[in-house]
Amino acid sequence: MNNVFIIIVLTISGIYLFTKPELLLILFFTLTIAAVNFDIPGTVVKFRPILAGVLIFQSFFNKTIKLPEYPFRRNDFVLVLFFLYCIFLSWGMETFTADIAKLLLLSAVSAYLGFYAFRLKNDASIIFISIVLAGFICVADVLYTYIVIGNFPVQRIFNLLLPDTDYLESINDTNHNFYGFICGIGFLLLLNEGIKEHFRQPLKYWVAIPLLLLGVLMSTSRSALFGVTMAIIGLSWFYFGKPAYRNLLSGLLIKGVVAVCIAVVAFILIQNMLNLDNAFTENIYFRLVEEPLAMVRKYTGQQYDIQQLDAMDWRTESADIAWQVYLHLPPWKQLFGVGIGGYLQNNLGHNELNPHNGYLYILIESGLIGSILYFSLIGIMIRDALRKKVLSSLFIVLLFIMFYAAGQNDELITASAMITISSLIAENSYTYTATPSKINVNKKSLAHGIKGF
Repeated sequence: MNNVFIIIVLTISGIYLFTKPELLLILFFTLTIAAVNFDIPGTVVKFRPILAGVLIFQSFFNKTIKLPEYPFRRNDFVLVLFFLYCIFLSWGMETFTADIAKLLLLSAVSAYLGFYAFRLKNDASIIFISIVLAGFICVADVLYTYIVIGNFPVQRIFNLLLPDTDYLESINDTNHNFYGFICGIGFLLLLNEGIKEHFRQPLKYWVAIPLLLLGVLMSTSRSALFGVTMAIIGLSWFYFGKPAYRNLLSGLLIKGVVAVCIAVVAFILIQNMLNLDNAFTENIYFRLVEEPLAMVRKYTGQQYDIQQLDAMDWRTESADIAWQVYLHLPPWKQLFGVGIGGYLQNNLGHNELNPHNGYLYILIESGLIGSILYFSLIGIMIRDALRKKVLSSLFIVLLFIMFYAAGQNDELITASAMITISSLIAENSYTYTATPSKINVNKKSLAHGIKGF
């Protein structure tokens, strides 16, 4: 049955390769963002790289757009230069293992296809649909784990359907950040699109938004909750300054607080129905309440129980150690970096841990040069996005990623981040900075970007 399912997918993919490439792009982005892959029947070849290859091939024969323009404009060139720098640096530093090659190449390919997807439709609808679908996959995985398994780690439904599916790397009993990350970007995307549309399609939003927010909460990811909170603050600051949205946002914030309270009470009431053991429930409460409060007490000079400091404490310590490691690197390594993956491969922190700070990760592994390339690109994108009269949902997603990465590692250069970045580059270029005489500017508001969903 599994082989039949895959054969059907491959057949449909072949049919729509040239007639409906947007459907294959949605499939690729959804699988990539949700971290799902599987073997082609009868081979050891993975489906997702093959799909990426045929999409790249198809893009060069698509006569409706001129994709060779991609690497030769300002922001595109900086992004391409950053990837080339990381690849050659890692190769020279002998950190270019199979896993690092997979990380960088998947991110680079995703960036290219993200740009292509935007140019194909002249809006971000393909990216939006893919993010939301990936969010639904992650919500389903978390709900299945809660209801059927009753304990962590999270079990993936897709792996039950296709036993050869790749498991997401680095998942363990306490780290469920990935699911919160994907649900978080889907939640914020839909929230911003709904506000811009004044929620004219309530069924679409009031079903999907609470479901994705539930995924964030049930993942128990503090990084995702922090990112969502900061992105909502940024979103609120923007819309409160506009009279047309002020009343809508005020009511929305009140409803949001009430919804979170109801969700917490409902979870407490039905935990027995979900077959959750006491240790599991206590772990959830500890991660979402006790540990964050203990950290707040620690850094405000109040009394706290040291036993309540767990992941948040050692993540902070790992970041402090990583900063000291960078300061004691030889000057040429501070400038050029130790290579992507080099920090953990060489155990520079002497604790078998990554820095657990995305900014330090880039600084140490790509050096001052790589950091300047990456963050100058981000700065230009933020500047261009804030110049617009309409708040871009891609910008909100990027804002979430930037805050989320404060407690993570390579998330700033993963495929999900690169899809967002390259799409935002295209959005800034073709809906703001470019001139109508040179390109086909999309005149429709991106508030209708997920109209087809």
